Amino acid sequence: MEHHRSRILLLFFLFSLAVHVRAQYSEVELMRNRMGINVFSYVNRPVVGEEDGYWPVVFHGLIYTRDIGSDYFIRARFDYFQRNHDHSITDDMDLDLYSDIQMGGGWGHAFGDGVVVPYLALDVVMISAVKYSEKGGVAAGEYRKLQTRRLGGAVMPLAGLTFRVTDVLSFSLETNMDLGYTREKGTDFTWDSEGVPREKSVKKNIFFGRWNPVSLLSFELSF
Repeated sequence: MEHHRSRILLLFFLFSLAVHVRAQYSEVELMRNRMGINVFSYVNRPVVGEEDGYWPVVFHGLIYTRDIGSDYFIRARFDYFQRNHDHSITDDMDLDLYSDIQMGGGWGHAFGDGVVVPYLALDVVMISAVKYSEKGGVAAGEYRKLQTRRLGGAVMPLAGLTFRVTDVLSFSLETNMDLGYTREKGTDFTWDSEGVPREKSVKKNIFFGRWNPVSLLSFELSF
């Protein structure tokens, strides 16, 4: 994993150098596109049970932004989150796995063109999530497995700051709200203390609202 990350950083550095050299030979250089990597987030997700919790994650996704004039922009984003929470001990399972993919885009407005540029935006994303939990064992007296998939979407009002280091390189920091709906389907397996199995279908509508303190911390290259 570290090797792949190093290669990504090297490619971005070489791209930045190439754009900078090209700019030296252009009388008018219009930087209207930005491609960024979300290197860190601190987000709210229901990893354990149904309760939302705050989790750090690195290399969370990609984001593409295009300026469309008068300080307005459109953008597309892809985010991936995964967390394994394993507190199992001998003969007593306590395992939670959660992952989701969010894909979509939005529209926003930047305020100014200085070194530090605040902006507001609204993204709309599709969500696909997988949730798995395994509980119990000899010590608990009951064993349970729950595996479900969630499909839905969300709107994300957000506020951010862009820090322009050069004409090519910039950094962005965002915080946002997730306001959405998912349809959950799956199976709930249980075995009681006598080993008798039970199986129940899970079908649930989930409406959620959650705050992500750091939804994006990215470095970006303009071209």
